[in-house]
Amino acid sequence: MLIAIIVFAVLGGLLFYVYAKPQVVPAWAREWLPGLPKYTLPLYRWRDEQGRVQITDQPPQNRPFEEVQYRADANVVPPRSASQ
Repeated sequence: MLIAIIVFAVLGGLLFYVYAKPQVVPAWAREWLPGLPKYTLPLYRWRDEQGRVQITDQPPQNRPFEEVQYRADANVVPPRSASQ
């Protein structure tokens, strides 16, 4: 009985972790698990020489960058400001 409780506790913890952070689930598992959002390939956020933020599909050479994940159904294009 104690073993069953431990197994259910571990399984519940794993399921909660997947629910809270679906991007950590490998792509092969995401295909057959229902309800998990689809994620794109990783994108890379970095700043150029003028300090402008760049987001590209390839990491920059010799400069710090941050790897970011976006849901496939998310809009990553910033909205146009009212002044434009």
